[in-house]
Amino acid sequence: MASIIDVDVSSLISTESPESSESRFAVVRGDRRFRELAVRWANAQRISIEAALAALDSRMMATVHRGDEPDVEQTLASLDVLVRSVEQSRTE
Repeated sequence: MASIIDVDVSSLISTESPESSESRFAVVRGDRRFRELAVRWANAQRISIEAALAALDSRMMATVHRGDEPDVEQTLASLDVLVRSVEQSRTE
């Protein structure tokens, strides 16, 4: 494939390992904003904070399975948009 598109093979190979994704998730989980989002999610969904943490964690990890690996700030911003959309739907 590299020769077909005339690029170096190394440019087609991801250097990011699963461990780096997991460390990024750990940073997000450890951020106070993640906990605040979980509290908001729990309130909006009327579930426990533990269930909310698990739900947001699952949503966060799903992005990697689609091939998209956002950084910490992008992940938190995406989760915030998700939580806000559920909060708004509850008030309408």
